[in-house]
Amino acid sequence: MSRRVVNEINRLKECHGFLRGMVALVGFRQASVLFDRPARFSGKGNYNRFFGHFASASMAFFAFPIMR
Repeated sequence: MSRRVVNEINRLKECHGFLRGMVALVGFRQASVLFDRPARFSGKGNYNRFFGHFASASMAFFAFPIMR
């Protein structure tokens, strides 16, 4: 991320920030970086996909009240 993007994210005053959603929210141009990730060494992940997607959608809904 560039310094401009970081500065804009820091201005959002979010206390429970969902970084992926906030990056999209500030509105700068984005690019994908593809990479191969090795398998998890041990254990099981703790990320709840449903909650992650719900957080994304709700952030977009409440961030743009004019579009409703």
